[in-house]
Amino acid sequence: MKKLHLALSVLVIQWSFSLQVSANQEKANVAAKPSQNIEIAFLADIHLHNIHADIAPFTHRERALFPTDKQGKAVLLRSMSSQLHSTRLFNENYYVLIAALDDIVARNIKLVALPGDFTDDGQPINVLAIKNILDKYTQEHGIQFFVITGNHDPVKPFTVPGGKKDFLLKNGQEAGVYSLEHKKCAAGSSMQAQTFCTNDIQHWGYKEIMEALAQHGFMPKQNYLHYETPFTQSMHESMHESMLDHAMQKRYLDWCSNDTPAQCFKMPDASYLVEPVEGLWLLAIDANVYVIENASEQAFKGSSSAGYNAMFTYKKPVLEWIKSVVVRAKQANKQLVAFSHFPMTDFYDGASTNIKQLFGTNAFQLKRLPTAQTENLLANTGLQLHFAGHMHINDTGTAQSDSGSTLFNIQVPSLAAYQPAYKILSLSNANIANIETVTVSNVPKFKTLFTHYQAEWEFNHAHNLPNWDKNILNVSSYAQFTDKHLQGVVTHRYIPKEWPQALVSFLKNNSLQALSKQAICAQAINIKISDLQQGNKENGLRLIYDFYRIKNADHIAAVNTAKKNAYLQLHEMYENCELPNTQVNTQLRQLLSSMAMMIQSEASGNFSIDLNTHSLQAR
Repeated sequence: MKKLHLALSVLVIQWSFSLQVSANQEKANVAAKPSQNIEIAFLADIHLHNIHADIAPFTHRERALFPTDKQGKAVLLRSMSSQLHSTRLFNENYYVLIAALDDIVARNIKLVALPGDFTDDGQPINVLAIKNILDKYTQEHGIQFFVITGNHDPVKPFTVPGGKKDFLLKNGQEAGVYSLEHKKCAAGSSMQAQTFCTNDIQHWGYKEIMEALAQHGFMPKQNYLHYETPFTQSMHESMHESMLDHAMQKRYLDWCSNDTPAQCFKMPDASYLVEPVEGLWLLAIDANVYVIENASEQAFKGSSSAGYNAMFTYKKPVLEWIKSVVVRAKQANKQLVAFSHFPMTDFYDGASTNIKQLFGTNAFQLKRLPTAQTENLLANTGLQLHFAGHMHINDTGTAQSDSGSTLFNIQVPSLAAYQPAYKILSLSNANIANIETVTVSNVPKFKTLFTHYQAEWEFNHAHNLPNWDKNILNVSSYAQFTDKHLQGVVTHRYIPKEWPQALVSFLKNNSLQALSKQAICAQAINIKISDLQQGNKENGLRLIYDFYRIKNADHIAAVNTAKKNAYLQLHEMYENCELPNTQVNTQLRQLLSSMAMMIQSEASGNFSIDLNTHSLQAR
């Protein structure tokens, strides 16, 4: 890996030391905070895949191989098997996004922020689909959208070939769809039996994505009261001049290799600050970091496990800009709310040490965990309120810096995973932030594609291929569907790859009641076993599934209070009672301790934050 250093143009360096404000901002400096509450909805990790994409240049004969909807139009689906090996759903995301936006319309919310991964890998068909949806809700309902990039949009800083091997054909078979420059579509390649080639499936880079979504935060608009980036903060009377000042060619950092200093790349950064309504500053932070792997081949690592731990090495000027925004927000009496794709604080409620000991440092996405040093540096910027995505979890984290600053990090759940939800921030002029978590359970049409999954299951069964539990198709709500999806991912991906197999074997062969009977206690610890399991024949794997439910959804998990209390009592037993000294019991102690920390964590459903006293309270 080549070590990089950053260099900015003279204009940006000079700007970093200047706290001058634009003409619009100067006029607003004396303005009071809004008298009414400001409401903002946050929709994270939509991972939109356009099932209705009209793929070009597919022939009529090629299209006929794909499933069709009730109107006879081809639909582009990923297989259920691929969904059950992924941290997210792909196909139903289209329906859940519409359901969430309709709910936002019904609540009369006019500001919506999308903290990254709004598409699934930044393909043209998906970027243009999200654009059309956002355009529609802007035009018909007056909603202002503000998007920021995640590691899936884009997957690399510049456009690269893309595609997947697991699209679903009408007969239930999987097929590959790749871009024209992908090696699978190269002349003479040994392709799989069914392979289709189209540039509609390539992975767009920053330029293409930001230009397509320019009207949804990436570029200034006439109605914005203020707009700036780390590179310029001017707002001209002329919208034409303002657009030129914030054009893509001006929004790059120079990243150079220390080994070969002459080789530099202009790396795009999508960060911006906008004042959509008087008194509110929305700070959209692009925390993607793409480290150069091979300068001569222009090869870059993905940004998935980088985040803020890497920002302090590779994007220091952006962080200096954030500090200046905090200072100027206070001077101008603005309420500042930040959002980005990556978390700024610990998202495992202090259980990360137990998780590392039990599962290892490479499991459970621990590489994405901000370090204590990173938390301290971020809190020292002066930011108080930050909304993040990326982890597909519901959580609230707090970091206090060595200078006394307090940072609240609100993890917004994914709409494409368990438990599907979005957040609403209601911000009062008294600096009280009320956060509501809205679970999206009932989604019209979410079962539309189930007949195609049934065809897939039957194809796999007929050809003796690895298959999945088709009970996932016997659900009555979208929330239940995501719960079945979670169980499938745990079964097919997490247990085989991440869990100690001795522990898994023990839980498979023992009931939860057997776990409690191992302990000899001096004091009475009464566990109501009926709260833990539904029947005597049920094995301890339910503990694993509930662990993931609680880890992912926290206080909105579909795990009732009685069961949570029983798990806490089981944890108390494993902490304080005499147990056989076995490796499995040590692992169970670590697992139950982690669950207890998560169950007893800070409020993450409906709660209030007093930004004056830095206090948090459940509502």
